[in-house]
Amino acid sequence: VLNIKLKQITMKDFVGILFFLSFTTGINSQAVPCSANLAAFVADQEIRDEDHFCVQNLSGTFILYVITEGPTVHDAFQKCRQNSGMLTYKTLPDEERTLYAGLMQNNGLSQAVGFSANKICYIYKIGQEGYTMERCSEEISKHYLCRYFFTIPPVPASSLFFGPNNEYEQITQQSDGGVYPDTFLSAKKSCEAKGKEVLSIENLAKFESFFDLFAEAGAFLPTLWLGMTYDPFDKKFRYCNKEIQSTFRPWCSNTNDFDDEGRLCVVLDFISGCFRQVYCGLSTPSIICQHQFSPLSTYVRVAQNLINEIKSDCKSCKKN
Repeated sequence: VLNIKLKQITMKDFVGILFFLSFTTGINSQAVPCSANLAAFVADQEIRDEDHFCVQNLSGTFILYVITEGPTVHDAFQKCRQNSGMLTYKTLPDEERTLYAGLMQNNGLSQAVGFSANKICYIYKIGQEGYTMERCSEEISKHYLCRYFFTIPPVPASSLFFGPNNEYEQITQQSDGGVYPDTFLSAKKSCEAKGKEVLSIENLAKFESFFDLFAEAGAFLPTLWLGMTYDPFDKKFRYCNKEIQSTFRPWCSNTNDFDDEGRLCVVLDFISGCFRQVYCGLSTPSIICQHQFSPLSTYVRVAQNLINEIKSDCKSCKKN
């Protein structure tokens, strides 16, 4: 079946064969029965057997994985989120990946999104080691993997406004079981829903003043999302707001080396006072939204447009 002559097999071929066999035979990989609450969720949502599996991690927590389809990564995100789930955001352990391959085969798929981060999709293909990195196309429907724990539905979020003009808003979404965390994507959407954007730190002056304002407001968090992401194709960090051209990057000394494993987002580390590169699917207990950034160039363009309009009106008056 593999059509490889023995004398031609290299170490790379051998690893590839083992990887292929682990997909097709399920070596050392076995799903476990879902816990009672997850089993009830599966029954309530009428999730087919061929579309899910459960595993139990080393701490004893049960995790439910469900394959889903969406025309865009945002649609897939919303499907997961509406039931307090989340899209997988980093490479899967070998066991989960093998079980996911089983779901793919059950659904007649040769490839599917293993995990995603900031509109970058990491594609798993049956029989291929590693993954293929692609931009998540908005035109092509893809299959994704949702990850569920037993969670308590959140209640309406609370807000704390601070800053000279209340330009900052701290949003904390609570549940009956404690704080309900936000991933980067959900934080971004929460701010956009309010006509705002995720916090940005463009220079040293804002860096220092923000720490003071946050402390005066009586708030403290170990980490906060920044509205900045890494593009693994261009190898550059950029703010989501394209108007922000700042190159201010006070990285933590022990920040992970930049890689293509899904660490595409950035948090402000309050304890160390620096920027840290992290997985976009990690969660923070609350987020900071700010008024949309409007640099001086924006005001210059607006003023120039008004001047041009005035000149045009003047010319029209002279003709009349």
